[in-house]
Parts: sequence; C-alpha cells; structure tokens
Amino acid sequence: MGRWVTAGRHYLLMILSVKKWSLAGVTLHNYGVNGYRNNWLLLPEDYIRNIIVADFDPIISFNKNSKEHMSWTYDAAKGVGRIQQDDQQFVMHGNLNGNLNAGKNLYFTGENGIIDLKDNVNQGAGYLQFADDYTVTTSNDSSWSGGGIIVNYGTTVKWGINGVSGDDLHKVGDGTLIINGTGKNEGGLKIGAGTVILEQKAKNNDSTAFSSINISGGNSRVKLSGDNQIIPDNVSWGFRGGIFRYKRKRH
Repeated sequence: MGRWVTAGRHYLLMILSVKKWSLAGVTLHNYGVNGYRNNWLLLPEDYIRNIIVADFDPIISFNKNSKEHMSWTYDAAKGVGRIQQDDQQFVMHGNLNGNLNAGKNLYFTGENGIIDLKDNVNQGAGYLQFADDYTVTTSNDSSWSGGGIIVNYGTTVKWGINGVSGDDLHKVGDGTLIINGTGKNEGGLKIGAGTVILEQKAKNNDSTAFSSINISGGNSRVKLSGDNQIIPDNVSWGFRGGIFRYKRKRH
C-alpha cells in the first residue's frame, strides 16, 4: 500500500469545450519515486458547487429603463444591507460580529448600472463581481471594504469609493476598473489581472488614489490618468509582475 500524503500532485483534466485545464483531484497515496501508480482523491464536485452557490446573495440586476439609480444602504450592527431601485430591492450580507464568512458575494448585471453608496460597508469575505458596465459612487464619503472586485472581460467599472486604512482592494478579472473617488484614499490596491486606471479627484489638494499598489499576475496593468495619484516608492510587484504606466507631461 502507498503512503499517505498531505500535499501532492494535482490531477488535471482538459475541458475541451472551453479549452481550459480543470482540477479534478489530488494525490491520496504515493507509491514512491519508482512506484507504478498513485491513488487519487477526486474532488466532490456537487459539494463544491453547493458551497460556491451558498456564498452568493441573489443576482443584482440594474433596470436601465428606470430613471432612478440604485441606492445601497447598510446596517453594520445587523450585517445586512439593501440595494434598491424603484420597487426592486436586493438584500446583501456583510461582516457580522467579526465573522468575515458572514459576508456574501454580489453579482451585478444590467447595462450602465449606477449605484449610490449611502453607508460604510464591510462586506467581510464577500466580493463584488460585475458582468456589465457600472458606476459606483457616494454622495457622503461612504467607504467599502471586502473580498475584492472582479470585473469581467469587456466590462468597465467606475469606482468612486475610497477604502479604509490597513485594508487592500483586491482587483481581478480581465475588465477595467477606473478609480475616480475624491480626496485621499487610505486603502491600498492589489491587482492580479486586468486593468486599473487611476483618476482620483483632488480634495484639500490631495488626490492619492491608494496608499500602496502591488501588481502581480503577469497580465495586470495600472495606468495613471491624473496627477499625484500614488507615491512612487509605494508601488511594488509580486509574482509574475505586471505593467505600471504613467503619462509623461510634454513641455
């Protein structure tokens, strides 16, 4: 009998319909370097799928035919918020009593969506995913923190929300995230895919888009489209790196 292993090789399958490799299992027993086979533990697909579904709140769909924007309110004491447009209301869940897993993921659809954030939101481990173009803004300097933002391919999200000190905004997905909040953003940025454009607007002569930026993943791009967006010494690169681009002024 082979020996038990706590970490080993992955068992990968090529999904021909989408031309991507998929993790099918991991090594359970290893028969040594000269062994003729391994025993594999296949992943419980239905169990994993159910866990993923349970981590999402209902899909949020913006009605482009409405004259009203979406309004996002949040009760931090209850860890529950509401995103409302006309008579349409979506309930979301965030961090509750320090339990980050109480926060659920939100999936946004609907063309040219507009959201006005009314309260500070701590979404815990929950993230935001955008399948269509959206503009997220605040009229009262409300902040957002959570598991990050996924912007799908071909999609652009204008993000006018500042983060909080000690927390990083994690951005993945092949789409574009435009940072166009106001004043100094105390939060940082970690980008692992796609494009982030910095267009932070000045308040009290400060237009710092992020306290720090870390670029990784290989196909990540950060572009400066405004002045004084980031302190250069606070930009770093992680695994596989990425591109940091700025516009040089012509005199």
